[in-house]
Amino acid sequence: KFNKMKGAAMKIRRATLKYLKELYAKKSADALLNSATKLQVECPNSIIARVYVSRGLALGKRFAEAADILESVVLPFPKLKRVYLEYIRYLKAAGREAQWEIQSFRFLEYHSSSKLCYELGGYFFRKREWRRALSCYQRLREAMGRGGEQGSLTVLDGIIGMVYFHLEDFNSAIEYLSDSSLDSTCYYRARIYRDRGALG
Repeated sequence: KFNKMKGAAMKIRRATLKYLKELYAKKSADALLNSATKLQVECPNSIIARVYVSRGLALGKRFAEAADILESVVLPFPKLKRVYLEYIRYLKAAGREAQWEIQSFRFLEYHSSSKLCYELGGYFFRKREWRRALSCYQRLREAMGRGGEQGSLTVLDGIIGMVYFHLEDFNSAIEYLSDSSLDSTCYYRARIYRDRGALG
């Protein structure tokens, strides 16, 4: 009898999880939040319940509340980094740039993400915040170097060279621009050589 009850409980749990996944796939914010909240009341220590509560909040654009849950429960766990990246994407899609920036750096305190570093670098590049862009691109370069992505490195070196150019660190700019495969780097190299009086 005990084993039957245990099996029934497991079936309910699997069915509940399947239902939550379906609601999330349909982006049914209210239904997902209600169901996940009920599950959290029944299982207060369930990380799964908290994950789906945070997803429901994020879908409903209640980003601050979602962040509270994610930072305290999900963020420190490597296996759950995908959940936090989902939340960051919601922020970006909703046009919450300031929150997106803050939460992106919070994520990078615990985990690595080449895509996120690249997006942050581009964000600061467009804002002409050169030092912050450089910090993101350098972090990305270190990660790519460890992964042996030589082809992508030559492209990234060109971007880093452009950033150094805007920072007026022309020696560093030439170093990176010379190693790049980007066609646009020719303009920056020519500018530097012209200013030095050494065209060609």
